[in-house]
Amino acid sequence: MSDIKQLWQSQERKTGVITLDDIRARAGKFRLRIRWRNILIGGYSLYAAAIMAFWLARQPHNADLAAAVRPGVILTLMAHLWILFALWWRARARPLPDMLAGEAALDFHRRELEHQRAAAASAWAWYILPFLPAALFLAWLVMAGKLPNMNGPSAFMGLVVTVLFFLAIWLAFSRSAARLELELQRLGSVRAE
Repeated sequence: MSDIKQLWQSQERKTGVITLDDIRARAGKFRLRIRWRNILIGGYSLYAAAIMAFWLARQPHNADLAAAVRPGVILTLMAHLWILFALWWRARARPLPDMLAGEAALDFHRRELEHQRAAAASAWAWYILPFLPAALFLAWLVMAGKLPNMNGPSAFMGLVVTVLFFLAIWLAFSRSAARLELELQRLGSVRAE
């Protein structure tokens, strides 16, 4: 068995060749995919932030409930604003410069893939973690009995839905990071013409 393993490990790896047009096409599709992802996430955050800002600006009918929930809404609003900033700062895709050719273009595309892989792999820190203070605050309100409509079963369902939502987001970003890692491995043995 070790002879087969040694033979397999000692074989020469073939390096492929990719043209500049292929690099530009891949980089363009990749940037478009990242742009749409950021538009969807940013749109959701803008929509949620607008609803929360509207809620904070108007006077709710139940002033006691509004006063109890207001800090949680402010924390959630701040989390959505942080996500908008993080999308621009961490997760935006830069276009492939026109002046690059050959290996320089391929290296730029690899760096962009690595950048997006790092952003997707760290989504727990820049996307999920900012919501934790608001979630803990609202959980405290429920446990303290400050929210009259949130009894045991409805509070539990709210918790389950929230955890499933953020689990789905974490899985989507983890899947994206794994796909980007595979793409980087594929491009690892490629050289540009």
